[in-house]
Amino acid sequence: MPFDWDQYLVFANDLKDNPAIQNVTCSRETLDRCIVSRAYYAAFHFAKKYAEDQSGEPFDREGIHEKVRLWFQQNRSGSSIPQDLRDFSRKRNQCDYDDDVDDLEGLIIDSIKCARRIKHILHSYRSN
Repeated sequence: MPFDWDQYLVFANDLKDNPAIQNVTCSRETLDRCIVSRAYYAAFHFAKKYAEDQSGEPFDREGIHEKVRLWFQQNRSGSSIPQDLRDFSRKRNQCDYDDDVDDLEGLIIDSIKCARRIKHILHSYRSN
């Protein structure tokens, strides 16, 4: 059974909102960075799955993030998804690679909003 990528967004929300999560032994910053990362991967996989369903074939993993963005540029002109994914990827990279991340709370809020927006846009495409 295929993995439900929406669970990454559920997980990100749980990390942000669930007080029981506060009892874990890692730092709050670790959890906060994971929120951004998991929200990004939820959005990315929503977009990837949609594009693969539309094209009828899977993407090769080499350069897959760029390939998904390019697919949306070519097949959904005017869509905000390519730019949303590009900006979101930069935020995710900050959280996954940088020693210091400014305004982590802002990144969390933006990330969850962006993942929800991409999910909503893709749902509206499927409805049409």
